[in-house]
Amino acid sequence: MNLDWHSKLGEISLKSANITAAQIADASLTFVNDTDRLKLEITGADLTLDLDGSVKTALGIHVDLANLTITNATISIEAETQSDDEVHWKLAVDPYFNVQDIELMCTKKMWQKLIDDIKPEFMDLVHYLLNFGEGVGLGLVDALNYELAHQTEDTFVFDLNLMNMTLPFNLTMARYPQFSHEKQEIQLNIAGLFGGSDVAAGVPPATVWADFVG
Repeated sequence: MNLDWHSKLGEISLKSANITAAQIADASLTFVNDTDRLKLEITGADLTLDLDGSVKTALGIHVDLANLTITNATISIEAETQSDDEVHWKLAVDPYFNVQDIELMCTKKMWQKLIDDIKPEFMDLVHYLLNFGEGVGLGLVDALNYELAHQTEDTFVFDLNLMNMTLPFNLTMARYPQFSHEKQEIQLNIAGLFGGSDVAAGVPPATVWADFVG
């Protein structure tokens, strides 16, 4: 991670940020207003991150950053599947990320007042990154929808390594994913089949199977 942010009050340079503490007040997965639209919501999240970075103030003073505390962060993602024939489908999402407050600390307390003065600028940086994150999420969904619209038999087949065998696992859906408010369920219609010659090779010839009792 290398991020440089320039403003009239100073220049912020970040090389890395590592989460050292996290607390979430509430997390939920619900249907929106009696519809089949799903909403994942995380609220009241407090995070502490150790920073490797610095600030260069307008006066030319370099200050090393120590940590960042994020207070009352919110992550909200609404999602729904759309299909005209219940086979071909696409995903629609509406992401929302927000942070109520932050506290930026430096390594030397004598410079803390300077850091406090640029807090509004750093808050702008946080909001920029949140908006960027929303855009990345929408871009990933667009990429998924493109793959869904142009999928072949092998698009969603992935190799799994099990018992020294590489087995192609088919995650192709025979029907679109169904979000049902009425049933309060999410139904994924995945083929879930293993294919390839390795499957047969893994079973010794003339194997006698026990009778199934159930």
